[in-house]
Amino acid sequence: MTEQQINFTVSTSGERLDKLVVEQVGDSLSRAQIQAMIKDGKVTVNGAQVKSGIKLKGGEQISVTIATREETETVVPEAIAPRFCRDRQACRNDRSSGRRQ
Repeated sequence: MTEQQINFTVSTSGERLDKLVVEQVGDSLSRAQIQAMIKDGKVTVNGAQVKSGIKLKGGEQISVTIATREETETVVPEAIAPRFCRDRQACRNDRSSGRRQ
């Protein structure tokens, strides 16, 4: 995993930290995810960890660290041939689950 760092300065007063970060980050993260990031210390105000509902005064330096996943190779499903039974009894006897019917 790699990390993306976003830094910005608060220009208006009275905004909640979590709401302001949602506006800056965009739709890539939900408000609940951002609140969890604030709680985990991934969002700092002037270098210090704070609570998500804090009201900002303006002029604070906000730092957001977002963990991003690296692209992985796609998984291709394995083709499995269907199994056909001669009759119902043969299908029942062929089960490996051990269930009784």
